[in-house]
Amino acid sequence: MVKADTPKSLTILVVDDNESVRKKICERLTSHAGFEVICEAANGLEGVRNAEELQPDIVVLDISMPTFGGIEAAARIRRVAPKSRIVFLSQHKLARIAQAALASGGHAYVVKSAASTDLIPAILAVVEGKQFVSKLEEGAMTNDPTKAGNGDSEKPAITLPGVVEKIVKEITPNEPEKAQIAIQGADDLYREIRVENSLENSAGEKVRLKAGAQVDVTIEAPVDAVEKKPI
Repeated sequence: MVKADTPKSLTILVVDDNESVRKKICERLTSHAGFEVICEAANGLEGVRNAEELQPDIVVLDISMPTFGGIEAAARIRRVAPKSRIVFLSQHKLARIAQAALASGGHAYVVKSAASTDLIPAILAVVEGKQFVSKLEEGAMTNDPTKAGNGDSEKPAITLPGVVEKIVKEITPNEPEKAQIAIQGADDLYREIRVENSLENSAGEKVRLKAGAQVDVTIEAPVDAVEKKPI
């Protein structure tokens, strides 16, 4: 009697710095037939190392994490584990961030608030060679830098996720407190910026960033400062 071969499970690496979120993701994935979570990682560096060692079929990757974030991790994972498919799982709903994530080597982008309905379909889609993107807050994504955003009148822009690494206290009475922000998706040498730690909320009140806060960093340029990429 010849026994049929048992279908190979899809091996998955989950990378997220929030332990409770990571556990919920793993539980959801392991409850699906044919999925096997083979490893968990708490930051981008661990994720890259584990991907290189284990060569998983799928990497479920958060964006805002310590050490370095998901966008930078994705680019590195693509080099060390080229056959792994990367599914971003992020709290960010901006189309510009999803676009940056997919450009870094991602195959799907799932918003965490929609993970219960979108995560498994996203994984199944990338296995079939398709792209999957959750519903986002902005209009359709574009690769044309002169038409970023929802209208032709808007300035070309890109929005990247960042993390407030620390608060730098004022050294002199005339020097304002600053927030040091690590921008994910930027080169290592240029990924940190310091900005005055003073913002205004919708009520007109002065507020300040907290260490560890996840933020969006938007870079805008005049229309005449950009040109179309060659095809």
